[in-house]
Amino acid sequence: MSGLKNLFRKIVSIALLLQLGLLLAPVTAMAAEPAGFVLMASGEVFAVQTNQQLRKLRRKSPFYAGESLKTEQGSKAQVRFRDGSLISMRADTEIHIDEFRFDEAEKGEDRNIFTLINGGFRTITGKIGKKDPNNYQMKSSVASIGVRGTTYEVVMDNGLMLRPGKVPLLLRMQAVRLSWVQKVYLTLRMLLRITLDQKEV
Repeated sequence: MSGLKNLFRKIVSIALLLQLGLLLAPVTAMAAEPAGFVLMASGEVFAVQTNQQLRKLRRKSPFYAGESLKTEQGSKAQVRFRDGSLISMRADTEIHIDEFRFDEAEKGEDRNIFTLINGGFRTITGKIGKKDPNNYQMKSSVASIGVRGTTYEVVMDNGLMLRPGKVPLLLRMQAVRLSWVQKVYLTLRMLLRITLDQKEV
């Protein structure tokens, strides 16, 4: 009988430890160094955490790699990454922070990779893109962009609309979801838009 009691106690202890681990998991994730902070949040602005729970963002709220930043209809936000890069998000925009690492003391280890899921934004790149452009990348379902400058604007609206600043960008078409005809059409459309936009600057 005492043996069954001891077994029951062990099972209960293990169950409690597992439950405690699940409860502490989000706290442990938050203990990591943030990728950046919110400068301005107007309306409904959230971080979609790795457990898919929503965390409301306000001015000075931190955000982390692995999370998505999301603005609802009629809302907007501006965020700053730790390397100094800025992103101004439009309404109905979602950006996933795939990877962010920044340590000025380390060379070649910095990364800023994020995915535009929907919506649009304007950005000014920071130290990571300036120090090594290969370590900075914006991805989408249509194309990925490697920066060769400081400022650009992207909008997902029946394709990818790109408005660069006075500096060039590298556009890399994804191999999936697009036929070669679609790739040629989209590339020509973007080149035409870029040419017209640069004439307006």
